[in-house]
Amino acid sequence: MASHDGESVALDLALSPALISAGLVREVVRFIQDARKTNGFDISDRINISYNANPEVIAAIAADLAHIQGEVLATQMQVDGALSTGDNELGLTVNLVKQA
Repeated sequence: MASHDGESVALDLALSPALISAGLVREVVRFIQDARKTNGFDISDRINISYNANPEVIAAIAADLAHIQGEVLATQMQVDGALSTGDNELGLTVNLVKQA
């Protein structure tokens, strides 16, 4: 709580499940955009994505799939349990394939 000139403000710093999921989605989009850049894709290239991640991340992706696909220009995204989970904070591994 903070006070100034007789006025007080209290902030609730608890993170709701919706906020946590939204944060995970932002990190997934950033991760995929970095992978696009690393793979040398053009900004307008359409891609197909197979991925694996921690269960919490997979759930966040599933809940906001259309948004993620729009942000990263993916025409298809699917979980691939054959991919090992990544050694990053999301446990995310992606395989990007440029559409012909």
